[in-house]
Order: sequence, then C-alpha cells, then structure tokens
Amino acid sequence: MYYRAIYLLIIIFLNSTCYGRFHSRFHHISINENEISSRHLLSFNLINSIKSYQLVSTNIQLHKYFTIENKTHLYAVQSLDREYLCAEQFCSCLTQCSLQLKILSQPEHQIIFVNITINDLNDNLHYFRSNEIQIHIPENTNIQHRQCYRIPNVEDKDLLETNQFIYQLIGNGSEKFEIDQTIGNDLCLRIKNHPLDREERHQYDHLWIIVTDKQQQQAKMQINIQVLDVNDNSPKFLTNLTKVSVNETFTGELICVQAYDPDEGNNGRIIYSFDHFDDKLTQFLYLNNETGCLFILKSLLLTSIDLIPLLQLNNHLLLTIRAQDCGSRMSSTLPVYHPLEIIIDDINDHKPTIQVRQIISSIDIIKNNSQINIIENTIGILAMITVDDIDQGIYGQVQLNLIVQTSIKKHRQAFQLKSTSMKHYKIELVSPLDYELESTIILFLDAIDGGGTPPLSSDAKLTIKVNDINEYCPHLVNFSSEPYIFVSRQRFKKIPAEKFSYRLFAFDKDISDQSNITFNLLPSTYSSAFKLTTNGLLTIDDLPLKLPSIIELDYSLTDTFFPEPCIKQDKLIILIGDTSIDRDYLINEYEKQLETSQHQRLITQKLANNKRKRQETIILFLTFSLSTSVIFLGILCLLCLFCCRKQKRRNRQRSITTKSSSLINPSLLEDSKQQSPHSFITDCNGKSSLLPPLR
Repeated sequence: MYYRAIYLLIIIFLNSTCYGRFHSRFHHISINENEISSRHLLSFNLINSIKSYQLVSTNIQLHKYFTIENKTHLYAVQSLDREYLCAEQFCSCLTQCSLQLKILSQPEHQIIFVNITINDLNDNLHYFRSNEIQIHIPENTNIQHRQCYRIPNVEDKDLLETNQFIYQLIGNGSEKFEIDQTIGNDLCLRIKNHPLDREERHQYDHLWIIVTDKQQQQAKMQINIQVLDVNDNSPKFLTNLTKVSVNETFTGELICVQAYDPDEGNNGRIIYSFDHFDDKLTQFLYLNNETGCLFILKSLLLTSIDLIPLLQLNNHLLLTIRAQDCGSRMSSTLPVYHPLEIIIDDINDHKPTIQVRQIISSIDIIKNNSQINIIENTIGILAMITVDDIDQGIYGQVQLNLIVQTSIKKHRQAFQLKSTSMKHYKIELVSPLDYELESTIILFLDAIDGGGTPPLSSDAKLTIKVNDINEYCPHLVNFSSEPYIFVSRQRFKKIPAEKFSYRLFAFDKDISDQSNITFNLLPSTYSSAFKLTTNGLLTIDDLPLKLPSIIELDYSLTDTFFPEPCIKQDKLIILIGDTSIDRDYLINEYEKQLETSQHQRLITQKLANNKRKRQETIILFLTFSLSTSVIFLGILCLLCLFCCRKQKRRNRQRSITTKSSSLINPSLLEDSKQQSPHSFITDCNGKSSLLPPLR
C-alpha cells in the first residue's frame, strides 16, 4: 500500500507538469511558430475521468487550427504562422503573438482559458520598400550639430527582438558619411568629420546602404546625395592684374574682364561696375555690367585736356573694376576688385633725334659729319650722346646703335657705346688707337624707335682723326739678334788701299720717310778708328795692330718727329779676325764675357743685399735694446717713486704719534727732551735732517 500511494503521487505530478494543471481554469502554453502540425498541446482529465471538453471560442476561424481529441486532449492541427495570424488580426504584430482559447468543461459547464504564446522566429527576409532614395544636403551644414537625414529602414515581418541588423555604407565618397539607427523606425545619415563642398563635389550618386542580419542575409538600397549650393564663394578674377595696350585713336570693344564664381544660380551670377570712377571718363569708356566688357567710346588722345590729369607715367590709365554676385542681401558675399591698366600707345609720327657732345676737347654740341681729333694711345670718354623722340609709349623708346667703319679689329673693339640713362649714352674708348695702323676711323650712329611699320630712324656720322705721337724710336734692321760686324784682317793685307764699309739700315714706325733717320757714332775708346755717316755708312780706313779683337762701338739713332724727336742709343760689336772661324770663336768669347760680367753683377748685387739685411738686423736689434732699456728705466723710476711716497707716509705717521704721546704724558715728553732735544727724519735719498724740537 505504501508503494502504491507513492506511485499515484508521481503519476499526478507528471500529469500536472506535462498537460497543464487539470484542476485550474487558466493554462499557459508557449510554442514556436511554423512547427509541425498535429502537435499535442494539453490534456485536461486524469486517467479514468468522466469529464469531456469542447472549444467554445467566439472566433470560429481559430477552430481550424486547434481540435480536442477524445474529448480531453488539445491538439494543434495546423502550423501556426505568427506573421499570418497577426495579418489576420488574430494577434498583435508589434509584440508576441498570443491567442486565447475558451474550452467548455462538461458536465460542470465550466469555462477553461488556454493562453497560447506563439514565439517569433527569423523566417522572413528583410527588404527596403524602394531601391533608391534621394537626399539633399546643403553644403554649409554644420557637422558639430550632427544633423540627421532620415533614411527608411528595412522592412521585416519578424519582431525586432528576433533579429539584429548590421548597417554598412559603401561606394565612392562613403567615407564622408555614417549611418546611425534612431529610436524610431528610420535610419539616420550623418556627415562625418569634414563639411561638404559643392564646388569640390556636387553629387554622391553611387552610394549603397547594405543591411545584414544574423543569418548573413542582405538587403541593399542606393542612396543619391545632392549637395545644395550655398552662397559661400566670392567672385574671383582669373588674374591679379590686367594690362592692355591700345592705340590712342582706337574706338570699340577693348577687353572683357571676367570673374568666376563657382556657386549656382544667382549666387554665381556676377555684376560688374567701376569703383571710384571719375565722371570725366564717362565720355571715353563704357563697361557692360553683365559681360564685363569695356568699350572705348571716344579716342583716348594723349593730348586731350580731360584725359591728361588722369594719366600716370604720361600714357597709363588705371581703373578698378568691381565684381559682386547676385545672392540675396542676407547671403551676399563681399565684392572683389580687379585693377585694369590701360597703356595708351602713341602714333609713331616723329623721328628720333641725335645730339652729340664732344668730351675730349670740349663739351660743345657738334654737328653731323663733324670730325673729332684724338691723340693715339689715349682712352676715356669720347662723346656724350642724347637721343630723344617726342612720341610716347613704345614709339618714343629709342635704341641707339654704333657702327665702326674700319678694317682693323683692334680699332673696331676700341669703341663701346654704353647707356647712362634712358635717353643718354656715351661713346668710350676702352683701348688706345694706333696711328700706325689707321689714322682715320668713321663712326655711324643709328637711332631707331621702338614701333611703327617700318620704324622711324635717324643717323649721324662722326669722323675720328687719330693724331700720331712719337711712341716708337728707330732701331736697326740689319741684325736678327746681336749686332755683330766681322772685319777680316786678311782683306786689309791683300788690298791695303781698299776701305772696309758696312751699310746700316734703321726703321721707325712713326715716320713715313725712313731716310730721315740720323746715325751718329758716340765717342768711345776705339771710336776714332771708325767713321759713321749720318745716313748709316760705317767705314774703316785701316786696322792698327793695337786694336783688340772685340770692340764695342756706341751709336745713336735720331728720328725727325715733331715736336719731340726720339733718340735711341745702343752698341755695335766689331769682331776683328782672319777667317770666318775666328768670327765664331770671337762671338763665343764675347758671350762668355757677358756671362761673366752678368755673374759678377749678380754676385755684387747679392753682396749688397746681404749687407743691407745685416744693417737692417743691427738697426732692429739696437731699436729693441733701446726700447727695452727705456721700459726698464721707467719701471725702476716708478718703483723709486713708490718707495719714497711710502717712506714719507711712514715718517708722517711717526711724527703724529710723537706729538700725541707728548700731549698725553708730559713727563715722558720731559724725559725725551732731556735724552734727545732734537728729532731726525730721513728723506728718500737716505739723508737725515733735524726736526725742530717739540714745544
């Protein structure tokens, strides 16, 4: 009996756990959706019970999903789809799907409530309602405000708690944006770190948002972002300065000045105007406000009375053009200004003029085709040139060229034309002229203005007359090296009556007639044995035996140059021998003598230099010794002076001490008087002297 009671209790417990509480009126069952059909849900009676049950729900449509078999067992005869049931409004679609069944118990006629919770499963694919979405974002959006641009979220029939999504943004430019999930159903597109710039990129049309669930199923939608323009750019001119040249007689469209504004619509529309425009210029100029084109209504004559006060640098007209966009008054940007320089070119109707001033002899203006006389071997400024052209602009710019008409390269390079200022030049002789090469040189000055077809020019001619100076002295041309003249003794022995003669020839570059050179034999030891005529004939009447074999004759050559002739002195070497062999021997002997004399001269010079160096060394030593002695004596005197002052100070202190002692102790003073009535003081030289007795 004991074991049977335990068994009965176990059976009752199992029935209450597996089939619900049979004695309760409320039962709760939780099942997953879409499970297999004919599933046993609940049993109401215990074994051998006489009760029966039947469905009495008000919603008859639910009867096709459930049934009671054998009057006591509740079964689900069809699979339960939570999404279908919520669509048919059998249960809620926002929370868990719950169904309530009413079951009538017989014979008590009691209603039993069975609450069935259908658990949601991730059995539906999420999707976007549209394949593409357009978003407009202003370019001035402040990223600090974290502005949210809403994107429709994915649709999923399953509950949000059932699934979790991962959002990803891909495509060109996706790094500038990020996706956030808001509290509601929509997503939020935000700008990341840097604001958008429409002028840099106006559209992001290949972005995709991809949503992935736990089962790696994906849904995607294309996002096209259009960046809206904001008037955040001022107009910009293409250049910082515009220069334009125009003929003074021109009328019509001159130039179009353009500015650029990258904004759209009226934000990028530009209006042009003059800034600080003089009213007098309205008769000359017109500016189109829309195109920025400048028109010349009236010729800009440089002689116009109204225009001259407004010109700079005689022909420059400076204007300032103002450009501003047409944005609204609240969003309008600052205007920009662009300088426009109009260079008014004059008509080339005047030739340049050339004015020459001679510098070497005077500073007077010389006429064309004049002659300038200069002395050879002189350098410096030859003439100052002034060119002028009353035309303005490029037509008034004159280029001066110098042409030297000569066949001598040295003379061609001797003249240089140098600019000293805009209209002033100088002709400078950088190397001396040589009269012997050329006495007359022609200079041509060619002045050409800078414009016109053809350009206008003027020329001038100068004749340079080179005056000679006596820069060259005459010299012998008979000898290539040393002037050796050989005289044979055998000739005088064979023909005693015949004289020896030798013709000397001289040359001087400064004179044209070489016969005007005068020869002269200067007195020397053996000059009496020779005769030299003024025209250069050297003769010997006889050869005395006392004449040495080598004789040096001094001679002079004098030209006839006016006003100061040139005289040159030199030596002739007369070699006296018997044969030509003696000539070579004598030449060698003479050269040896020259070498010996040169060597002796070098030795003498070296000895003189050594003697001079020794004297300089002795003088330096004596100077050093004297200065050292003076310094030593000065130091010694300072020491003596210091000692004397110190001894005087010591004696003065001793005297003061003695006086003080006599005042304090008269008895000691009396004793000192008895012992020594006088005091001694020693001066700086060591001498002692008596001091007067103390009183």
